[in-house]
Amino acid sequence: MSETQIFKERMKALITLTILDDLIFVQILPRLPVKSLIRFKSVCKNWYYLISTPKFAKSHLDLSFSAPQFLIIDGMPGFELNFYSLSYDESNNLKELVHLDAHVRHRMPHLVFVVGCCNGLVCLYCQSGCGFFFSLWNPATHQYHNILSPIDGFMGKGGFGYVSAIDDYMIVAVIPTSAILSKNIRLWVFSLKAGAWKYSVLSCDNGCEPFEFIKMDRVLINDTLYWTVGKWGNAGCTKSIICCNFVDEQITEIPLPGSGDLVIMSSVINGCLALYRYKIGQPREVWILKQKSDGNSLEKLFSVPCSSVLYPLWMNFSPSGKCLVKHARQLKLVDPAVEDIEPFHGIDFDESVFAVHQHVESLISPFGTSLNDEDNDANITT
Repeated sequence: MSETQIFKERMKALITLTILDDLIFVQILPRLPVKSLIRFKSVCKNWYYLISTPKFAKSHLDLSFSAPQFLIIDGMPGFELNFYSLSYDESNNLKELVHLDAHVRHRMPHLVFVVGCCNGLVCLYCQSGCGFFFSLWNPATHQYHNILSPIDGFMGKGGFGYVSAIDDYMIVAVIPTSAILSKNIRLWVFSLKAGAWKYSVLSCDNGCEPFEFIKMDRVLINDTLYWTVGKWGNAGCTKSIICCNFVDEQITEIPLPGSGDLVIMSSVINGCLALYRYKIGQPREVWILKQKSDGNSLEKLFSVPCSSVLYPLWMNFSPSGKCLVKHARQLKLVDPAVEDIEPFHGIDFDESVFAVHQHVESLISPFGTSLNDEDNDANITT
């Protein structure tokens, strides 16, 4: 065989290997569950490096959105909490309920609240004997990152999410207003990329009325934190939504329609902020905010009459608007317009349900990078 033929054969083999690598790294590995990927890191150094890169973590995350889950919390603050992931397929059939090994369950603080879930990370707000702290936790990789709270006391509002405009994850802690209502919002913002808190005072002089915090209803969608506020006057308490944008640092207020009894849900439906209205003896309504910070885009999605079997059962919604319910000791995912949920396939769940959040499995690290070999022991950021 001539040198030219040998060269051609080697080039052909190299091209074949390149095609195989591309097929494995681009088409196959990003579609695998996190548990398998962690195991495959030990195959070789090349695979270890690839699976550990932020680029691969983002590619895996993009495909994970096609396999969404619910994060189900059983228990109450002050007692033992249990966390479960509930997966379902594109036809909204429930697949598997997995009991998660949460670090807060083994090192139980006095109080634990779920601030938010985003891209596979769960943000918890905790109180222990040492004070208040946040904990970013990835249930799939078993990593968590404890971050000391900048507030010496209980926060008024909070939020957690991914701000795509600056490619950063943020925790937001809003400081409670004093007895004298203020037109300024005082808050701390933690940047996962910078690893530090930043204090800000944002003015509401653009037309917002004085307000105070009344509940822990809040959600961070992309670059905007939303929460409901109560304003007290001669007519009693009316509600509005405060929209705090972290890119342009602008605050707007959206007056709620009718009697103003809509409250924010910890979910996103069809990419929009979801709200619901619930009064005893009246139909339950679900609304969405179709355009960011635009009150005119509020639209009622559907209503569930008091006579509906779903009325006392619903807990949360999938991103496509399907309703998760607990019926006859089973969890079921159904269409809100359904009249009979008996035929739907369910998964046995005999525990109480404290809260339900939308969730996906990912490699995103609570330390601000992709999956790596950080110890699972608590890392504290001040």
